[in-house]
Amino acid sequence: MVTLLMRMLNSNIQDNSESFPDIKGNWAERAISKAKSSGIIQGADDNAFNPIHNVTRAEAALMLVRALKLDAELKVLLDPQINELKQAQYYCHTNNQ
Repeated sequence: MVTLLMRMLNSNIQDNSESFPDIKGNWAERAISKAKSSGIIQGADDNAFNPIHNVTRAEAALMLVRALKLDAELKVLLDPQINELKQAQYYCHTNNQ
């Protein structure tokens, strides 16, 4: 997901030299590092990315919102009646800094 987003953005963002310790040697290391530098991802609480973790719908939605800079429009797009979107809204609210 991260690699796809970074390719989609065709980003010139520099790699973050202080990236996640658990992505060293991973095939997506460069894209993950760039995504962290740009604020698209933040990683887990223990400063790890966990590259083998399956991305949830809420996490994917949050990455898209951050990548496309849709934070302001998010409130309009989310329907509070749909549980998955409520979860995405929760992630955006608690993880958006």
